Amino acid sequence: MVLVASGAEHEDLLKVVEPLTSDPPNLPREAEPKSQYTGGDFRHNTGGDFCQHTGGEATHFGLAFEVPGWKSKKEALIAYVLQMLMGGGGSFSAGGPGKGMHSWLSLRILNEYQQVQSCTAFTSIFGNTGLFGIHGCSVSSARS
Repeated sequence: MVLVASGAEHEDLLKVVEPLTSDPPNLPREAEPKSQYTGGDFRHNTGGDFCQHTGGEATHFGLAFEVPGWKSKKEALIAYVLQMLMGGGGSFSAGGPGKGMHSWLSLRILNEYQQVQSCTAFTSIFGNTGLFGIHGCSVSSARS
């Protein structure tokens, strides 16, 4: 907490602030309910889903798994490290400076399957639970 005052006497300021900064009473805390992960999906057809990388019609795909939340810090951090190692992103040309990314998803998915326009690992971590997954986008003409 930061308190700033200008043109006030220090003792007068203390009289106002000290009652506001005392320790709160130590009350027993109710047990926090555990979050319950429920898988599923939602689809909404807008009539023209486009892949941002090609501007053409797109098919999106995703796969996610439950991971522990921040209450299990070690496991939550492992999920973030895995996300960084998996990497991913959009398709790119292999030539020129700064191109040719070498993350696992870039090497194993984007370089191997030209119809995949983007493939990215993601992590969403909350208090008791979280998700680790992969999301991708492919041009619809490549569906099989």
